[in-house]
Amino acid sequence: MEDKEKAEYLIELCKIQMDHFEKTRNLEFKINIALWTLITLVGQFCYINKITLNAPSCILFAVVIIILHIFWMYSIQNSENKDLEFIYQCRLEVLKTIKFTPSAANYGLSPWIVIEVAITVLLIISAISVVLLKTC
Repeated sequence: MEDKEKAEYLIELCKIQMDHFEKTRNLEFKINIALWTLITLVGQFCYINKITLNAPSCILFAVVIIILHIFWMYSIQNSENKDLEFIYQCRLEVLKTIKFTPSAANYGLSPWIVIEVAITVLLIISAISVVLLKTC
């Protein structure tokens, strides 16, 4: 295979992987917004309808949601990192093919995991406070 042909194939693979990355990131955003909306609506529903829940069941609900959200966010971040690593490796190969040497990249865990899970925690605390304390 000729170098130009190889580079074109690798660039096409990068484009496909980047499309996958963008779809994954969009899904992450939509699911986070849906989760946060659901938490807010459940809290509001319980408050408006004067539904009383005991503290242990609220805490259990909160812990389960937070653990599931952390697990899901970690999995999504892992998928995004794998996409980025594949794109980076293809890019390196293309650059090697055209005899250009770039610097190395390192993709660690994103601080967005902490921010997104923190929003979930704050919303759950707010919803539980409204349900347990019956105040806004």
